[in-house]
Amino acid sequence: MSFEGNRIEEDPKIELRTGSKEEMFATASRLISKYSWGMDYPISPLHEIRQAEYSTGAYIADTLVGFAGVSRHASPDGRDNGELWFGYAVVVPEWRGRGIFRMLYNTCMRYMEASSGRILCCTDNPMVESFILKHGWRMIRKAQDESGAACIVFEYDRVSRSSELQVGTYYQN
Repeated sequence: MSFEGNRIEEDPKIELRTGSKEEMFATASRLISKYSWGMDYPISPLHEIRQAEYSTGAYIADTLVGFAGVSRHASPDGRDNGELWFGYAVVVPEWRGRGIFRMLYNTCMRYMEASSGRILCCTDNPMVESFILKHGWRMIRKAQDESGAACIVFEYDRVSRSSELQVGTYYQN
């Protein structure tokens, strides 16, 4: 909620949509280029998105304000292609700070945790790095992405996260 004068104004409803709609992909590609990777990045976000195994968009009415995906082809140096990657996530700047990234992240994590194997992520964004380190990830190496920029590869620690989730859980018969 936001307050204006004596009036309370509600934030609009955020709806998550999953799937492989080409219209969503084209818009998401533009968002990634503009707000995340940069316009000069040597790989097309649309190409990456089309290869995604899972994707989700955050909508307010019919406007895409955030997007995230899971891929098996997102390794910056190719070393871990074939593994699950939380490959990209972007939220339009004017909609940041409202939990949209967390919603996208949680949706992708539910998908990845239902699959076996390693879960990886690569970022050069300090805010994303801080977020994932607080949510069961650990740094495994430094790498260079396709543009030659430095990034850090993280792995989700299923074992410690699983035991952390079990602590304090009680079942009733």
